[in-house]
Parts: sequence; C-alpha cells; structure tokens
Amino acid sequence: GTVGLGGAGNLHLSSSPGRRARNLQPVPLHYLPAWSTGETATKRLFL
Repeated sequence: GTVGLGGAGNLHLSSSPGRRARNLQPVPLHYLPAWSTGETATKRLFL
C-alpha cells in the first residue's frame, strides 16, 4: 500500500506538512483489500 503510492515520494513528504494532510485523508480504495478487519481498526487508532 504505502510502497505503491509512496516509495521515494514518501521520503521527501516526510519532511513536509503535506504528509500530515495526506494522512488525514480517507484511506485509499487500494488499502481496503490489503487491511483485514483488525488491521483496519489498528489503522484508525494510528490515524
């Protein structure tokens, strides 16, 4: 998930406020099949 969208982009976004804005956005559709029910709950706690 993160590697597909992020990768090098994630590295330069980590020092930018844009990273927080992206994190606050709803989970992308490609994340849904990747996360199980329990993992989704964990992700919500992380966000």
